[in-house]
Amino acid sequence: MLNRNYLIILAAVSLLIFACGQSGLNNPVGVLGGSNEGYGNKIDFSGNDGEFDLPADGNELIGTWRSYQADMGGYIYLTFYSDGKYEFEVEVYESRQIFDRGSYEVNGNTITFYSDSGPVNHSEYYIEGNNLYLDGEKFTRV
Repeated sequence: MLNRNYLIILAAVSLLIFACGQSGLNNPVGVLGGSNEGYGNKIDFSGNDGEFDLPADGNELIGTWRSYQADMGGYIYLTFYSDGKYEFEVEVYESRQIFDRGSYEVNGNTITFYSDSGPVNHSEYYIEGNNLYLDGEKFTRV
């Protein structure tokens, strides 16, 4: 049986992997801030031909989204609330813990996360059907 400290360390490492865009090769900055200019990882919305829904005002984000992380054998949950708050949670071995929370703001296809712990992060997104793509990471509506 895994002890609590191991689960906390595993959750922290998992979030760091997620934040760096999984491999870190396409966008070493990830959702933790900075700019991905020059890495070719920007989403081009100029040629939208109806294959996905462009964000309107952020209301379509409200709810809980889940992404399976095979490398950690668990899920990352991202919940957007109608009052402009968000929570990141990590679930490993049926133990779900809040990892980060704060407020968010939507401007076009960009979400700005204002973490309660301090960092400000900018992530591009779009929604296609029941899926949210956040900096290329696929989340499914729960």
